[in-house]
Amino acid sequence: MSPSRKDDTLAPLLEGVARGNRKDFRELYDRTRRFVFSRILRLIGDQSEAEELLQETYVRIWKNASNFDRSRGRAITWISALARKLTINRIRSAAFRASTLQQPIEFEKDIIDQGTDVELSMINVQRDAEISKHVQSLRPQYRQVLEMSYVQGLTYPEISETLGIPVNTLKTWIRRAIIEVRNGIEGDQE
Repeated sequence: MSPSRKDDTLAPLLEGVARGNRKDFRELYDRTRRFVFSRILRLIGDQSEAEELLQETYVRIWKNASNFDRSRGRAITWISALARKLTINRIRSAAFRASTLQQPIEFEKDIIDQGTDVELSMINVQRDAEISKHVQSLRPQYRQVLEMSYVQGLTYPEISETLGIPVNTLKTWIRRAIIEVRNGIEGDQE
């Protein structure tokens, strides 16, 4: 069972950061940096990019700690969502794509793989647009749980705790939301 928000030992530190307390910031950084770095690295897959994003994440935490609301969730959840958003934005940015295209091509296989990646990227962009359109048309509670799960990367217990709903209800909502999105996409294809 996940700890309750009352047991969130990082929340007072994050609230201290919001007041400009450098000691709280240092402790928060020391206690969370490994976890945050591993999440970023898993998403971006590049050590130097992950290190840069880790630094950017903590700069944002310093500047935006006042946006944290302990009544809406745990501090680590807020920090993780911030890191994930920054990482996803970096992946999507033109600068990141340009830097990966400037890497030298050493083997014929790389040329073939790049062509496949371009086609796959275009298909993924189209698919993502379709999914996004149908997600936006969902009931608000369905859309919210999908975003918390798939965009923010929260676990079922974290979402359940944040929203104050049972995990089984949450699973049902996510399942129904996915079915509605799938049915909408299939209807578009027909």
